[in-house]
Amino acid sequence: MTQTIIEYNETDFEANLQDYYTCMSYKGELFTGTLVDGNMTTQFKNGNAHGKSVEYYDNGQIANESYFDDGDYISYKTWHLNGKTQSEWPGRKSDSFEYDMDGNIILKNDNFFYRNGNFRKRNIPYKTEFYNYEGELMVVIQQNLTEYEKPLFHVNKEKFTECYVDLYFELYPYTSSYQDNLDSYILGWLWHLLSQSEDDKKFAITAC
Repeated sequence: MTQTIIEYNETDFEANLQDYYTCMSYKGELFTGTLVDGNMTTQFKNGNAHGKSVEYYDNGQIANESYFDDGDYISYKTWHLNGKTQSEWPGRKSDSFEYDMDGNIILKNDNFFYRNGNFRKRNIPYKTEFYNYEGELMVVIQQNLTEYEKPLFHVNKEKFTECYVDLYFELYPYTSSYQDNLDSYILGWLWHLLSQSEDDKKFAITAC
């Protein structure tokens, strides 16, 4: 049977304000069919996104293609306005990626990269590392692993000020919260650690 295709309107539809892709109702009942909402077309089953959702830029270029299973993401892919891939997640246990408009990887899972492929921010268990453009380690934030170990904040004081602008800006604006995270990870930690008294044994700071 051909699936019903209906264009969204505020009279007949009631969307979930917390999650557009779940609990979509049509005339008081959970919606099953294909919903056309502006530049986006999404398949629903029993009120939840189920199947394919596609969104286009105003010029007709594809912007986003996602797949759902009962309201849950299965996979997604997005494109820049120039047609190059912006982000993708094939699903399940696969890695997720973000790319700049030239096709360079800028984010893989929770790790950020410079355009030359070097790490910019690297997250590993209990540790966060920041690098300059040349691949030199600038900042290490080590969480405590046991009750008796101290969290460690290590900064390369000779070069950190030279690379801070690259760490913070370096051509992107990120669609993610990278800049906010940078303040939290580096400036926030530095302020917190330096504010500790000499008698406080919870933290350790090193510099080279």
